[in-house]
Amino acid sequence: MVDSSKARRVLVVDDEPDLQTLIGQVLWGEGHEVEFAAAGLPALGRVELGGLDLVVLDLVLPDIDGYVVLDRLRERSAPPPVLVVSGRADYGSCAKALRLGAAGYLVKPFSVRDLLAACQTILEGGAEHAAERRRAPRQMVTGEVRVLGLDGEQLTLGELVDLSPGGAQVNLGAPLQPRAGVRLSLHASDGLDFDVESRIAWRGLASRGFAHGLGFVNLTSEHEGRLLRYLEPSA
Repeated sequence: MVDSSKARRVLVVDDEPDLQTLIGQVLWGEGHEVEFAAAGLPALGRVELGGLDLVVLDLVLPDIDGYVVLDRLRERSAPPPVLVVSGRADYGSCAKALRLGAAGYLVKPFSVRDLLAACQTILEGGAEHAAERRRAPRQMVTGEVRVLGLDGEQLTLGELVDLSPGGAQVNLGAPLQPRAGVRLSLHASDGLDFDVESRIAWRGLASRGFAHGLGFVNLTSEHEGRLLRYLEPSA
């Protein structure tokens, strides 16, 4: 259980009572305060009142879908970060949610451990990081990736599908543990070569293998500059 100084207020947006109960019990058990909304419009109304540290959002809702919720949240100056939980395991659904500003994407059914890891990773980043993520340039790219442990041992191979100044989405041949520290070596199809320390932010299923979101760690100013130049719209 987290200490009271680290307790956060979380809004769970899902129309399935059983899933509301499950997520609520898990987060309550960690000391967080939990509120619920069974549809998108009430959730947006609650966000307007402020005071939320995280929104856990299903994509399929009875009034407006989760993508609309994400899009409307982007219109706010400082929206809370959003963790999407969805039964849609395809890459397109995940990529769309991330492009609309989601801080993480978790595929149902998920384990309690993965839910807690995803929530904790996002909460540690905070709303300011989520807002920066929405403003950051992103580019859908393809390329090869190699993931190594911090000791240099190769863990798995895969493909690059999305890149931003703060991280990357990759499809890998093996599932990696959320929050694990790794080293990502990537080679984009248009010639960008990059090697950087990273941390696994989330994990889900992909049409081929396992989708992972990686956040870059200890990024040097040289690496950051290369990424920003590469991601410029004119590039």
